[in-house]
Amino acid sequence: MRRRWVERLAIGVMLASTPMALADQPLADQPLADQPLADQPLAGQPLADQPLADQPLADQPLAPDVVVDPSARLLDGGSAGETWDVSASFTGGFRFFVRFWVTNEGPGSHTAIAMGYFVRPDGRIAQFRYGRTRNHWRSGAAGRFLKVASAVLDLRAPSGAVEIDTNRGGMKIYLRFDIPPVLPPLCARRGADAGFDVLRLQQHVEGIAWVAGMAAPIAANGSIDITHTWGAASEIDTVLRRIDAAGRKGDLAFFATASVPPNDRGHATSCVAVVDGGKRIYESQTTTVEVAATPLDGTAGGYPVPSHIAFHTDDLELTVRPSRELLRVNPLDTVPQPFRLLLGLRSSPRRAWTEASWQLDLRTGKNHKVRKRDDHGLAAVGYTNEP
Repeated sequence: MRRRWVERLAIGVMLASTPMALADQPLADQPLADQPLADQPLAGQPLADQPLADQPLADQPLAPDVVVDPSARLLDGGSAGETWDVSASFTGGFRFFVRFWVTNEGPGSHTAIAMGYFVRPDGRIAQFRYGRTRNHWRSGAAGRFLKVASAVLDLRAPSGAVEIDTNRGGMKIYLRFDIPPVLPPLCARRGADAGFDVLRLQQHVEGIAWVAGMAAPIAANGSIDITHTWGAASEIDTVLRRIDAAGRKGDLAFFATASVPPNDRGHATSCVAVVDGGKRIYESQTTTVEVAATPLDGTAGGYPVPSHIAFHTDDLELTVRPSRELLRVNPLDTVPQPFRLLLGLRSSPRRAWTEASWQLDLRTGKNHKVRKRDDHGLAAVGYTNEP
């Protein structure tokens, strides 16, 4: 499989001998039929099913039969939409942040937007953006496969994929990761018209990556996080600020999230989940969240990144401290027209990603406590409007 990736990338690099600056991508002239894809597994190793010591699951938010479905829902309603957010960290300090977005806001319905940023260790950034009306992007495999122009999100078991293959944008990235046929619920929330799932948490990822200016592709090996959010109401009306954080130390990984609605800034929706050896050992959706009023150095102003975020329950203490800012963007800057103009009438968003240190103290039994800390976590802070 890897040999085919390398051959495919080498051909693409030769074709892209004259990289061009990325511009708003025009809508395709030829519609892509919305045909289901054959469920043919991609090469990859199945996720290891490792037994854990007998440890209690605390504060379970959902019944065991909750179904985690990563597929596109294609919701009705003029404000409905859904997003899949991908964050990947690779050996050597490379990062890759991608959002796939299906929205009914703007012209038409079920418009798909794909946008992303490849961040090099020295801070240089390569980006891509695509926007397609419903007849000009593709979904298949019961909604687990999305293709928006040259951007692909494939969530079919046993091997998922994220691919960006654009000559015009000067970017060739092919990533693979394990995904089981049945995804366990992790920080899952369900409402009458909305929901949220963590689909992959600090999952091993491998592949190759090349962007214009690189002499040769790199091995893109590291970890990947993927979340899925959907709702009948616009994110602009439901969330003012959302903070996500994730980290891993050995076999233990965590995901934490806290969001504040625009009209009730004192009420945060939150969740912390802890996984050990691929199995969830703790989760709480009733955490107390403390967000520092002091901003991270260099992020003061209308859209601050807090200097620390603390999550508390009777059994858990988690403190996340953002450090070096990796990327700060106005997401609308990479949304093609006319969607940018229309969405900008009600929203002035910002998103920032930072490296983060963290410390986790977790009581998993009467006389057993886990303490983990590391300096290699990741935090993302997003605003839909200036607070």
